[in-house]
Amino acid sequence: GGTPGQLQYNNNNTSFAGLTNVALGSVLTSPGTSGIPPVWQSKPVYDIRDFASCNTPIGTTGGSDVTSAIQALLGSIGTNQATIRILGANNPTDSCLVSTLSFPPNVTLDFSGGGSFTLVTTVTPTGGAQLDGSPVGTANSSTTSCQVTLNVPTAGDTVALFEVNKFATGGGMGLPTDSKGNVYRQVSASNASTNHYQSNGFAWVASNVAAGSLTITIPYIAATNNLCGAAAFKGLGPSVGADGLGVSCFDHCSTANPMTTFTGATYTAGSLLIAFGGEGTTTQTCTPQGGFTGGLNIGTNKNLCMEYQLSAAGGSVTATEGITTPFVGDNWIFNSFGLKPVKATVFIQGGIVDANLHQIFYQAGPGQGTIDFTGATILDNVYPEWWGAGTNATPTVNTAALQAAINGAFGTNRTNGSGLTIYNRPLYLTGQYQINDELQWYHTIGAKVVCANRLTSGIVQTGVNKRIIDGQSNAYMAFYDCLWSTTASQTTPLIDLDYNQSQGTDLAPQFIDFYHNTFVGNSVADVGVLIAKSGGGAQGSNIYCHDCESIGFTGAAWQVGGNNTGRNAGRSYAQNALDIGYTGDIQGCTLYGIAVYGGGYVGFGSAEKMSSMENGFTNQSGYDMYCEATQGPCTMEHVRTESRKLIAGSWLQIKDSHVSLQALNPNAGSTTGSSSLIYTGNNVTGDGAYYQETTPGTLGGYGFSHASSGTTTTLVDTNQWITGTNTSGVGVTFSPGETLTQAGTGATATLIQLGAVLNVTALEVSGVAGGPNNSGVWTGGTSGGTFAPTATPANVNWTVNGFTGMLVGILSGTNSLCYGTIASNTANTLTIGSWITKYPQTFCTQPDSTSTFVIEPNWNHGAVTDGTAVLTYLNEDTIGPSAGGSGFIGSLEDVSIFGGKINAWTFAPAGITMKHVIVSRTDWLDNSNPQQGQFSSQDRDWDVRVYLKTGVISGAQQTPINWQYSSTTGTSYFGSLHEDWGTKPLCWNTGTINSSGPPGNVSANEVCVGGRSDPTSSNDTFRGRFEIPTMLGAPAPVPNAANGYSLLNQGGVETKIGGGSSSGTGTPGSIGIYIGTTSGSGSTVNSGTRRWLFDGATGHLFANADNTNDIGASAANRPRTIYAATSVVTPSTQITGVNGGFSGTEGTGASVPAGAGVDVMWPDSTNHRWMMNNNNGGAQKIYGSGDFTITSLTDAPGAITVNAQTCTDRSVAMPTILATATVSLSASYALDANISLGPARAETGVGAHYRLCNPTGGNITLNAAAAFNIKVIQ
Repeated sequence: GGTPGQLQYNNNNTSFAGLTNVALGSVLTSPGTSGIPPVWQSKPVYDIRDFASCNTPIGTTGGSDVTSAIQALLGSIGTNQATIRILGANNPTDSCLVSTLSFPPNVTLDFSGGGSFTLVTTVTPTGGAQLDGSPVGTANSSTTSCQVTLNVPTAGDTVALFEVNKFATGGGMGLPTDSKGNVYRQVSASNASTNHYQSNGFAWVASNVAAGSLTITIPYIAATNNLCGAAAFKGLGPSVGADGLGVSCFDHCSTANPMTTFTGATYTAGSLLIAFGGEGTTTQTCTPQGGFTGGLNIGTNKNLCMEYQLSAAGGSVTATEGITTPFVGDNWIFNSFGLKPVKATVFIQGGIVDANLHQIFYQAGPGQGTIDFTGATILDNVYPEWWGAGTNATPTVNTAALQAAINGAFGTNRTNGSGLTIYNRPLYLTGQYQINDELQWYHTIGAKVVCANRLTSGIVQTGVNKRIIDGQSNAYMAFYDCLWSTTASQTTPLIDLDYNQSQGTDLAPQFIDFYHNTFVGNSVADVGVLIAKSGGGAQGSNIYCHDCESIGFTGAAWQVGGNNTGRNAGRSYAQNALDIGYTGDIQGCTLYGIAVYGGGYVGFGSAEKMSSMENGFTNQSGYDMYCEATQGPCTMEHVRTESRKLIAGSWLQIKDSHVSLQALNPNAGSTTGSSSLIYTGNNVTGDGAYYQETTPGTLGGYGFSHASSGTTTTLVDTNQWITGTNTSGVGVTFSPGETLTQAGTGATATLIQLGAVLNVTALEVSGVAGGPNNSGVWTGGTSGGTFAPTATPANVNWTVNGFTGMLVGILSGTNSLCYGTIASNTANTLTIGSWITKYPQTFCTQPDSTSTFVIEPNWNHGAVTDGTAVLTYLNEDTIGPSAGGSGFIGSLEDVSIFGGKINAWTFAPAGITMKHVIVSRTDWLDNSNPQQGQFSSQDRDWDVRVYLKTGVISGAQQTPINWQYSSTTGTSYFGSLHEDWGTKPLCWNTGTINSSGPPGNVSANEVCVGGRSDPTSSNDTFRGRFEIPTMLGAPAPVPNAANGYSLLNQGGVETKIGGGSSSGTGTPGSIGIYIGTTSGSGSTVNSGTRRWLFDGATGHLFANADNTNDIGASAANRPRTIYAATSVVTPSTQITGVNGGFSGTEGTGASVPAGAGVDVMWPDSTNHRWMMNNNNGGAQKIYGSGDFTITSLTDAPGAITVNAQTCTDRSVAMPTILATATVSLSASYALDANISLGPARAETGVGAHYRLCNPTGGNITLNAAAAFNIKVIQ
């Protein structure tokens, strides 16, 4: 009771007196439970039991249909925020039986009390569609929405909505809405892959619409020219959906009459068919064709036409519609689609509360009703438990539930062009669900999948040859912390990301990320993730797996495309699959970890974190990564693998990646139980290759032991071994060199090591004394270690010649790193040819008691017998080409491999770079392909080191061994450190471009060294040269502290050229000067020969061939002066100059030796004549045609002046002078600058004349001491 504005209520004498803080506009709400008073709430909570009788037992379809009651409740709620609690009428877990319903965004459904929905699955028969009222439409120019108002004559009608728009920058559209809250499901899109920057056409359908006026709005993201229309149809029942995919023509449809979809679509008999289209430039009159009825024709200078067929005959239909004016342009749109009655659909646009994740949707799986979250922007996650999935559910139940959850989270046809991807909600997997059929992931654009726990959340396939994900048009997706696995045999991938347009056009796979995912093949599945198997059209780009784990796939953990061969039958080269990456770990994939067919720029690993592979060391049949017919490089970075073979392909880029050494060293005396174990030699005797055991047996050789002595050809071991058990306490170890004492006997020995002999624990000792027995415990005098023997000390007792042909290597101590081939052996002595080594700067001498040694097989790149075991040489590539390839191109940087080879395409035009590459064998470059080797043009940058790295000797691990490239006819460099540049020279350049100079803006000639321009030189010494195409010399002066940063008057630096150094009493190397030879006419490069030699032993300059080569030439190219400290020895002397002759300083000739048969000539200081010793014991003068005299005269003019550009004549009297006399002139002082002496001459009976000349422009006064010497010879 009460009065207006008042409410009286009493329950168990409880009044409203205590209710306070009631805000204006609050609502008094009943909690729905008897005995509990109502509460005031600003957001009402409605109890479904107050409005409908939800009495359907779960799992059944009985009970009352409460659709109308819920619609009435929603009508009363309107746009107010509200929560509806869903509970059973009699039992909280009873379900609400509903047909098609729409819950708007303002309504939250609360299932936490145990309630649920059961969808009606009966379907209205087809064939009953009727147009109800008149279609309506509108046309707009550059608007952000299109709006029509339609009169819906009959409650429960179906409304078809359609539109066309002309593209605009930033185009696209949102979800249509209407004035009564109906939900519009998209049924047609002309351009499914994009709704941006394209002309487009879309259609939607709303079911079970209330009667009356209905205003419908289509929002656009940007202003665009648009047209839209709507029509009401009755007789289709409460739930209507699309009949198939329909068909469309967009953007470049035919401009002729009629407009057409070109191809048909298949429809169900009795379906309602609608065709619509238009364009944005012309006015048209449309005429329906092909059994369609005209429905709509609107627009001026733009056009929208619609035609319909109420009951399709069934089968393929190609819609056409006549137009009056064939138009110019390419923006025509024409679509057709079908509508038919479907099972109930519940549209939920608000939130869901289901705290305990119980099943809340029944009869809503594939082939049943549908739960559609389109428009639900506040829904946090979608859970498969809502449809009954669970870790304890059967695979059949889980398959249906997961498919329904996928459809709920991502829709069934949310193409990129639909604009509906904004309503995708994260799919959350809380546990590990077993399934037995494939899940269809179609048109999942912008989707997100989250798993609760990487180890326990995900999907397990139990069906044979069934994918987990059948993916079509998956893009912009992310998967977090999921586990994908199978327990059944699979020739199909677990996850198939493809695009073959079987589900309509849309985006191809791209921009998909897996974060912390795990893929498990259990050795029964072919592939974990397969990308773009349908080929280039399937794209497959920008797909990454971050920190992932894969294990146990027989084909590949991840694969791109296929080669349509064998296990890849039906898989094509994915020529457009680019930018794909994987980081993390891959194990147990013995064929391939990652396989790439036709893609490119596919990578394993990254610079940020280490990635790893463990795909079988003994049983790996393929590679960690395999790339065939790729469009770009396959890359590896920051990778560590315990596999045997790293990567194969035609274009590879590998950086900071390392193959871990997993091979065993033979343990002499051990018995193998496997025919697959792989061995390699040690640091000293090994060849770095791998050998796989093919016949198990007992390994031969001899283990880690000490020599007692040796020579340059022998090793002797007279030490003894005590077999037994080490009984020392925890933390107590024996100390080498300590004295051991035996209990009971007092016997002593010096400990060498606690080790093993022939795989039996033993003490190696020397100097045994005192009569030991086989039972007394030996105790270390220093360490306190104890050892219980099983035998008395025993010497080695080798089988005579049992080691013949094997290798003995010194691992440490004296003669370390040296080895030899055993020619014979006695019981304790090995005889070899000589001690040799593979290491640079290592000098082999002879072993002594500090030398530790092993005896191993002769590693020979062939079959090896070791004891009774047989090992087979593995001649394989660790890095190589794909099948049928001739090698690879690309780059290797900071890469190390062991056991195998590198098969690089050595003549590749694109070149190969190998920087800081470590290998384990000297024949690391695979030359098995006959095209490999040296070529006329090779682009190389190779820096490779060979390490025999087995972990036995720490020091040797850091030392590369000597090696050389193989060569067909030439000779390659032999050493441990060298780089190969192919035929490339190293060039440098400089200049003053863009600088002030001086001189400014000048380029200098480029200078180069190296390169190879003579590929046919073979082993010709002259032609096998270090090429210097430019000048060789010391550098020019540069500004520095020593010269005060000035280049003024700086001297040059010596250019040093030296022969090879020697050691000890060895002869230094000579310096040879070679000159080319000539041959007959031809194009063959000529050789050359040595012409001159700076002899290393004497330093003398020798002509290589006697009496063959000259210095200088007659009247040309002559040296000016030749200085000799002692003598010039020659068979003859020829003076060719007109005025030529000999000159010399007068002396006695006493220091000139004159041996037997030797004549000496000299200018004599006493006789002032040339004298000659003719070997008869005395000197004789040399006369000409008559005797001659020499008269010396002096002229001292003093400080006279010689005028400018004149000569001054001077004369000295000599009455006896003859006209034929020869007069020579010289200054007896430092001749004045710019003064020259004219020729001297004789004047009969007068004297000698000469001239002083001044060619300058000024007068010159001679020095006061000016004086001149004149000699007259006559």
